[in-house]
Amino acid sequence: MKNKFIFSVLMLVFLGISCKTDDNNSGTEVNANDAVANVDTINPPAAEKKDTQRIWKVNIGLLPDIQFKGSGVKAQQITPGKAAEKAGLQAGDIVIELDKLPVKTLNDYAMYMAKFKKGDFVEMTIIRGKQTIKKKLTFD
Repeated sequence: MKNKFIFSVLMLVFLGISCKTDDNNSGTEVNANDAVANVDTINPPAAEKKDTQRIWKVNIGLLPDIQFKGSGVKAQQITPGKAAEKAGLQAGDIVIELDKLPVKTLNDYAMYMAKFKKGDFVEMTIIRGKQTIKKKLTFD
């Protein structure tokens, strides 16, 4: 269930879509760029203060392939003009390291991405075919 939610957040952020939530019929509009990784933060119980926080401050333009069963995060699609394309990533690349941190699952990737902000620079290790390649990426 958690992976499905993370994928939904990734899709919203990737596509830049706003949506309306139906939980508790609140009708609260959520902008994809303000999406968070915790459902309770998007629609907190009434007793809690309704204060949302942004989990990702950056979007590199990599749409992950959630069907991928191997280790790492496989790029299903790369958005033209975004940091991933500028760094030379391609659809089919598998991210295995981000800033020297191992990326084994989509959860790892999401957790690490939450740490970066615009202007940060990282080295990303990817697998392309049978090659292991290091790419330098600046978050925009």
